[in-house]
Amino acid sequence: MMDRNDYLARARSIIAEHGRMVQYVGAEPGVPSFAYTIGNTSAGLPELLIFGRFEPQDAMGLLNALSDKMKTAARAFEEGERPDLGHRFRVAVFEANDDAKRHHTILVDDVLGLDIDDYRVQQVVCPDPHGVLPWEFGCHAAYRDVPILRKWRLVS
Repeated sequence: MMDRNDYLARARSIIAEHGRMVQYVGAEPGVPSFAYTIGNTSAGLPELLIFGRFEPQDAMGLLNALSDKMKTAARAFEEGERPDLGHRFRVAVFEANDDAKRHHTILVDDVLGLDIDDYRVQQVVCPDPHGVLPWEFGCHAAYRDVPILRKWRLVS
């Protein structure tokens, strides 16, 4: 088993070679699995965070594709943007609050040597199989249990 210092060194090596890495965290009672990027910040872009019932390789593939899209466009996603990755239904991307950094993207701090005020995180939210987002009427129950860590809240 790799110790923490070896893991951080390996993470830095992956980021140096590929520009980023994706950290996957398996589900625990009361918290669904999630994945996040580490390294987008070095390119002046936000890290991406996603929650859901994903196989690790699916979450990593999605975050890598979204990161590549940001890098190609040389810009972060706009608040509420629904990027087209060629899938039937589009994910939604929102600016995440500081709780996302404090409780979920914690390795960004250690790997990149940053404070939570030094980087941004955008949350990627997947719709259900019918294209309905978790906060919309009719969303399938299995897709409603993801934490929504939006920085800005809609006011009705």
